Amino acid sequence: MATPEESLAELREKASREALQMFHGNQDEAERWLKSPVLGLGYKTPAECFETREGIDRVRTLIARLEHGIII
Repeated sequence: MATPEESLAELREKASREALQMFHGNQDEAERWLKSPVLGLGYKTPAECFETREGIDRVRTLIARLEHGIII
């Protein structure tokens, strides 16, 4: 999903925007989700996963799956 040229900050911003979009622009709900343990991330919070490129990719993949109705 990520290109080698993208910085972690850029990737975090993309993932945050995608989370916000998943919650139809509801900032409070998106922030709550980002700070809550998620089964699809091994009960880590999405925010915890934002520390690495791989973690951000996992969050973005999970968001895409959830948006397409793929239950984990």
